[in-house]
Amino acid sequence: ISLFDPYVAIMDAKRFELASSDDAALVWQDGTVSVVAPEDGTYMIQIRESAYAGNANCLYRLHIGNFPRPTATIPSGGKAGEKIAVTWIGDVAGTRTTEVTLPPNPEPSFGLVAQDEQGTAPYPNLVRVSPFGNVIEVEPNDDHVRATPFTPPLALNGAIEKPGDIDHFAFTAKKGQVLDVHVFARALRSPLDSVLIIAKKGGGNLATNDDSGSPDSYLRFTAPADGEYVIAIRDQLKNGAPDYTYRIEVSPVEPKLVMSVPNEIVARGTGPIVVAVPRGNRQAILVTASRKDFGGILNIGAEGLPEGMELQGEPMAASIATFPVLLTAKADAPIGGTLATITGAPADPNVKIAPSEFQQTSELVLGQNNVPFWTRSVDRLAAAVTEEAPYSIEVVEPKVPLVRGGSMSLKVVAKRAEGFKAPIAVRLPWNPPGVNSGGGVSIAEGSDEAIIPVNADGAAPLATWKIVVNGSSTTSSGPITVSSQLAKLAIAPQFVTLAYQNAAVEQGAETDLIVKVNKAVDFPGEATVTLVGLPNKATTEVKTITKDTTDLVFHITTDKTTPVGNTANLFCQVVITRDGEPILHNLGTGALRVDAPLPPKPNAPPKPVAAAKPKASEAPPKPLSRLEKLRQEAAEKAAAGAP
Repeated sequence: ISLFDPYVAIMDAKRFELASSDDAALVWQDGTVSVVAPEDGTYMIQIRESAYAGNANCLYRLHIGNFPRPTATIPSGGKAGEKIAVTWIGDVAGTRTTEVTLPPNPEPSFGLVAQDEQGTAPYPNLVRVSPFGNVIEVEPNDDHVRATPFTPPLALNGAIEKPGDIDHFAFTAKKGQVLDVHVFARALRSPLDSVLIIAKKGGGNLATNDDSGSPDSYLRFTAPADGEYVIAIRDQLKNGAPDYTYRIEVSPVEPKLVMSVPNEIVARGTGPIVVAVPRGNRQAILVTASRKDFGGILNIGAEGLPEGMELQGEPMAASIATFPVLLTAKADAPIGGTLATITGAPADPNVKIAPSEFQQTSELVLGQNNVPFWTRSVDRLAAAVTEEAPYSIEVVEPKVPLVRGGSMSLKVVAKRAEGFKAPIAVRLPWNPPGVNSGGGVSIAEGSDEAIIPVNADGAAPLATWKIVVNGSSTTSSGPITVSSQLAKLAIAPQFVTLAYQNAAVEQGAETDLIVKVNKAVDFPGEATVTLVGLPNKATTEVKTITKDTTDLVFHITTDKTTPVGNTANLFCQVVITRDGEPILHNLGTGALRVDAPLPPKPNAPPKPVAAAKPKASEAPPKPLSRLEKLRQEAAEKAAAGAP
């Protein structure tokens, strides 16, 4: 992808620039330029890369004509379904006003297209269609005394018409009244970089905001007392021009839910999410819920899906915002597509909110480091039933839980059509909180199954989740992605915990590492315990425990070349088998210090002979702690007369 930042200019016959544009707020990193011809004659249009770079991939489309090209409107929106008078600003031919009927439902970025007897603008001006009517600034309103009055809820519209301009609007509020104050300027392609101020009328500022998650401003205001207050707006750099337009929506706090699907173009290079479900198959997508001023479990649904397609999904837990849902197509579903909507609603019928909104952002042009240059938000999701796929996949649902700090091998099985042998890349598109899964896994060519490693951290929430696996492959008709069923994955507490006593040993010697076993959950039979992480050429045996075991002793043997130092990350892999499947715990941590042996002292007595190991029929001696061992060694030295 080439990074092409165009520059456009209109020149006269002597190649003097009459007007030029590099970046214009209306069209972001592109430019738009207009002139009224000063005289009859020849004019030239120049288009180039702004830094005089360029290559064969710097493609463009240029609109040339005598059509209207306003750069802004006042007001910058209106109430859904109403007819409003729109003043078109920024056209070289001058301002003009026309009446426009807004659509019946709210839209955050509705396109108004300017038209006159000369033609139609090639790109719309964006306005907000919302539940709020309009008030338009009345100049002069540069101070508190001359502030334009209004009564919330309402939308304030105007322009920072010249450098240094500040617009003021006055309203009355009761003590404790809470209002949301949103500025919409950059979101509507205005060059204004807003600063929002709320003050006591005739007094000092109470709240200020520059950017709030975007170049536009936002404040939640709670009136400290009954009285009059003022909303002020200016440009952050104190710039201004007639097309520095804005819309400020002032409204009471209301619960709101916005549903969306994440754009995958940056994360995985696959482009915007499009639902394309083969007949008799499935496709999972991620759904994001943005809850505002309410919480709780959500029920997820869909409207407008193609005939024969349905959505399956668990309720979305209150603690998460992104979740997979599964779209399935019947084997006899008609091939075809629609524009659908993903919906959400509180599971608790006592929580009342407005119907959810849906939006999807398509990043149409990316620059360096995948920075979006050009995006477009839409309120529908493209969904289609397609021809049958030559494969399907299934998760072998685990019979046992994944424990905190543990891991699991998740098996995925493919069912292939006759003759289809291509590899199938498999992955989890979503991991439950605290869970990680391996990537880069494929069902190999001609094979029917693969294993995806899954692990949970020590703080993973204890819950049962629904997971899904996506499988992608290249077929004779192009790349296809299908999904498994929704499978249960339970996160459970550890069945046992271990407490380690640190150990020390000289190179070439032996020592015991003592581990206390604390059972938390009963388990059947024996579990194997493997000590992992010993230094080079230090060895020990695999142990077994039962639900009644309280102590473990790992007898560690070292070599004279075992590295000297402290190994502080020893842990045990504990494998408990239930229902024929392993439950793998990774439990740590212990430490082993390896010391270089001290040189023997002159005339030192020989080392005492080590006690013989107990016979199999004898009970093993009680394991000693590190402190007990040191005391025993001191007593043996004293008995032998050692200094």
